[in-house]
Amino acid sequence: MRRHDGYKSVAEWFKAKIAVGTLVALAMALIEATLMLVIGLPIDHLAQFYGMTILFALSAMYLTQMLNLAFGGVGIFIALGLLTMSGSGGLFPAETISPLYETFQKFLPMTYAINGFRNAITSGIASATVLKVSLF
Repeated sequence: MRRHDGYKSVAEWFKAKIAVGTLVALAMALIEATLMLVIGLPIDHLAQFYGMTILFALSAMYLTQMLNLAFGGVGIFIALGLLTMSGSGGLFPAETISPLYETFQKFLPMTYAINGFRNAITSGIASATVLKVSLF
């Protein structure tokens, strides 16, 4: 069992751990999204962009905390692998990933975050291209 010195109960220790992680994830999401805007990233839907950034930061943090609490240092390694590899939908075509990873992909937050960011930044996957083609 994990140490919880200074806390009355394990539940109190757990709440404190989650509270700190949540505050750090929220701060990171807001700072990161704002920095992207400052350097000039054009965003079509600002509220959706900030919402997706916050949602992904929280889901990644909760996934990491859960695996860390369940498996210790090995859990952090697993979380790092899952969160890093889950970018395949945005970095590499989905057809190039292994069948094993394809099974896990639908349960990982980055899979949905990539589509959310695409929609927030450009109003969807190549929607401007589709609109131009349909007008001709």
